[in-house]
Amino acid sequence: MLLLTSNLVSLVISAATDSGQSFFFFKEKEHGHAAQKGVVNAVLQWRLIWGLCIVVLSSFLTPMINESFFNFQLSNWEIVLVIVSALFTQILTQCSGLFRLIFRPKGYILLSLCQTTVAATTTLSLVFIFGMTIKAYVIGLASGALIGSIVGIWNIRSYLDFSKSYFNLWPRILKFSLPLVPEALLFYIVTTADRWAIKAYLGQDELGLFAVATKFTMVFAMALEACRQAWLPYGLAAMNDKDGPKSLKAAATMYFGMGVIGIIIFSLVSPLLMYFFTAPAYHSSFPVLCISIWQTVLYNFYVIVSVGIWKSQRTGLSLALMILVALLNINLNFYLVPLLGIYGAALSTSISHLVWIALTIWIAERLWRVHYELRKLLTLLVMGCSFGGAITYAHLINSAPYNAWLLAAGGIACVLFVLAPTLKGLRE
Repeated sequence: MLLLTSNLVSLVISAATDSGQSFFFFKEKEHGHAAQKGVVNAVLQWRLIWGLCIVVLSSFLTPMINESFFNFQLSNWEIVLVIVSALFTQILTQCSGLFRLIFRPKGYILLSLCQTTVAATTTLSLVFIFGMTIKAYVIGLASGALIGSIVGIWNIRSYLDFSKSYFNLWPRILKFSLPLVPEALLFYIVTTADRWAIKAYLGQDELGLFAVATKFTMVFAMALEACRQAWLPYGLAAMNDKDGPKSLKAAATMYFGMGVIGIIIFSLVSPLLMYFFTAPAYHSSFPVLCISIWQTVLYNFYVIVSVGIWKSQRTGLSLALMILVALLNINLNFYLVPLLGIYGAALSTSISHLVWIALTIWIAERLWRVHYELRKLLTLLVMGCSFGGAITYAHLINSAPYNAWLLAAGGIACVLFVLAPTLKGLRE
């Protein structure tokens, strides 16, 4: 609950200005370093001023927060410290985000490592030396965010200017960013509705089966998230380049093809993962992993295919899309969970993500024509569903192991065949 509180406060303080900074930083590139510096300072001043307001307001509401969410199991100062650490974290994330935008991945990694190292060292020291528990975690969280933000500010000082205000840039940045805040909250609903539905219809035991199976998708999600973070500055740069559509088209095809290969491999090894890393009671839930992996691939695909919405600065359309997807997801869970159990929950979330991507491509293409290779993408989608489904079925009927391996090899070969022209075009 502490982490949820920190994340919620961080979302309110940020107001999605990280996206605004990324977009306008590249948009102002043609106007030079001074214009880009203005964007960075405007976002920093917003986070400092608005963040301090949120901290002060939250401090007055701390007793109410403590009673409602923690039943007075924590002291008020611990909750205040978590809220303050959220402010420092937002300063740190702005600095680390800037490192990505100026193509300095080492700075991004080192700053993140600095925060983690300070937080972990402080927490463990307080636990082993002073015997603290929750207090150790709270102090460690705050110290990591504080030291990380100080190091971050020092390292981006060439982009900072405290001699004047940049409030005049707030309306433009916030007009772009604010629609993304409720979108983030709705996305939380989309990604957690399956768990609420399982608990309501099937009970806690089935929820445990589902939760254990989906944990394995986090490994794949971490790899894709790294790609997503690395891709973002290149995607924003392509958005302002005359050859941008060509680059985005190739990136979309290659990413989705590699994602389908990952899905085929996960479908192949999912029973082994459940067998070696879980108790026997969880072994039969491996098909959930095979279905849920689609959600991970499609979520990270969004950052590529949504560029047209970003370029046109029509982020309100993203919110409208997310409202539709959230409603679809809730209804799918309502019908499929009682019918198919935990498999219905996994299908509901993956289908919702697929509809989200399809609508995003349809809208983004009308705002800024990229000419995505839709036939190839659809072919890859059919291949992923067909081969992934066939492999999962082979496992379910206890077919000879080599059948699943042959299906996987054939599926990967077919995907590479579809990707071959795109690979050739990239080499040229």
